[in-house]
Amino acid sequence: MAYTINKTDGTIVATITDGTINTSTSLTLFGKSYSGFGELLNENLVKLLENQASTSTPTAPLTGELWFDTNTAQLKVYDGSAFKPTGGAKSQSAQPSSASAGDFFHDTDLDQIFFYTGSAWQLLGPVFNSTQTLSGWYIETLASGGGDKTVSSMYAGNTRVAILSKETFTPSVSQTGFAQIYIGITLNSTLGAVFQGTTSAASAVDVSSTSNTSGSVIAGGNFLRADAADTTTGAITIDADTGLIVGDAQELTISVSSNNVTVAQTSQDKNLSFTINDGGVTKTPLAFTGSTGAVAITGDVTITGNLNISGEYNSTTSNVSTYDDAFIKVNKGKKETITSFTICPVGGISSSFGFGANEGLRYALTIT
Repeated sequence: MAYTINKTDGTIVATITDGTINTSTSLTLFGKSYSGFGELLNENLVKLLENQASTSTPTAPLTGELWFDTNTAQLKVYDGSAFKPTGGAKSQSAQPSSASAGDFFHDTDLDQIFFYTGSAWQLLGPVFNSTQTLSGWYIETLASGGGDKTVSSMYAGNTRVAILSKETFTPSVSQTGFAQIYIGITLNSTLGAVFQGTTSAASAVDVSSTSNTSGSVIAGGNFLRADAADTTTGAITIDADTGLIVGDAQELTISVSSNNVTVAQTSQDKNLSFTINDGGVTKTPLAFTGSTGAVAITGDVTITGNLNISGEYNSTTSNVSTYDDAFIKVNKGKKETITSFTICPVGGISSSFGFGANEGLRYALTIT
């Protein structure tokens, strides 16, 4: 009576008549009453034990069949079309010379895992080797009063250089160089780490230092502040005709128009004063009254050149200059016919034309 051999799913593998064998699979199957079955049975068992270890694939594999490839020292499984590695990484110091796509390799010298793409070995991780120690981004969880926080730490040679966080918090467990962690990137304060390069914007400037790195890299402490009183050792140039504006209501302006300079008090009816420190006393030698346009001069005035007056002379004091000379010369160097007067002791005014008291007085009044 023939044997019908079925696979696990019920499909027939072979039908073996009495006293015969079947080699349609990787194992030798024998029928009823086959006289040499003992040797074949034992060989089948050995093949199963060694997973058919060989340099070549089994000739008639079934789906799910195992084969140990002695070329690559890998256990492979038949997927219905080809034998594929069952998984696991080779652990050795040199890259395997024979590999299949998807194979893993553990480099025991570098402590790194590589995978084979089918044409080359690619690093899977970690990004640093055993001699470099922890370097690159490392995901960590830090405890805080507000709960655990997930952060990305940047390491270089096993030293944490920076922490990337989505929120600001204070670690409840001390972190060297990170007393406070802020939204964004926080640098290790113990390293004196800074960002080098070019930035398009910054929310703050560290003004603690005044030591410039170079002529083009200026320390934050050397910039004039807009929110506090400050001092500069250099000249300030305003390269605009609108000039300088002073006061919370912009009362004082110094401006330029067509190369003409104007100093202006812009508040209506308000004064403009120039003061000096005279021996510790503040004095105002020159003042402009905004409501009247009047000019007040306090102190002695020295005029080099001509004094031209348009308008009347008004003396509010009795300090009128007197002259001891009886002869006063006026209009010197001009083309007037009468160039001098004599004030006579008897009250008259005479001239080189011989005016009497009345005529001289009238002429003097006319000249005035």
